[in-house]
Amino acid sequence: MAERIFPEYRLQNAIPDHGQLRGLGDFTVDHGTEHDAHDHVGATFTGLTASGTVSGDVFRAGDGSAGAPSYTFENDLDTGFFRPADGDIGIALNGVHEYRFYGEAFRPEVDNANDLGTSSLKWRILYVNEIFADSGAATDPSYNFDGDSDTGMYSRLADHIMFSTGGTERMMIDSSGRIRGEDGSATAPTFSFISDIDTGLFKRLTAVHWTAGGTEG
Repeated sequence: MAERIFPEYRLQNAIPDHGQLRGLGDFTVDHGTEHDAHDHVGATFTGLTASGTVSGDVFRAGDGSAGAPSYTFENDLDTGFFRPADGDIGIALNGVHEYRFYGEAFRPEVDNANDLGTSSLKWRILYVNEIFADSGAATDPSYNFDGDSDTGMYSRLADHIMFSTGGTERMMIDSSGRIRGEDGSATAPTFSFISDIDTGLFKRLTAVHWTAGGTEG
């Protein structure tokens, strides 16, 4: 069938279909900056390209895929949104399924492969109810610091919290709330003072000793 022209719309190879308007080719909006789709309720097209704005109450698309998302961009056809499963919305970047909204959750598709922010582009404040982290280790604590990734807090035992500095475990709070530190020495006591680091308490064998100025008392 020859091309039929509608006000502000061009439809290639259009044929009526049981009271609806069906386009066998692409539906192209190519006039003005804003167009209203209300006059074409029930119209079905294999492709829709708009150079301006198309408005309407409901827009329905096929499920799509990561390689060909349902809602995409003129100059980036493998980036956009699609439907990976019932009740889910997938986000594809460069043809790869990266993220998914499902139920009440938002998650990556690949475990431990995506970051939230970067070292130079950070989120300012994060408000959440709970944070779940891996157990971590002394050399890679679960909670650490930008520029000092081997210093922080982790948990290598159930119901215990450990603290490390420089990749070495320094202190532990056990399941009974007891605080445990290194044994220390007379010159580097376990418990000392910020302004006097060689004065304090340390452990030798099964006894607690005190030291002052690095000399055992």
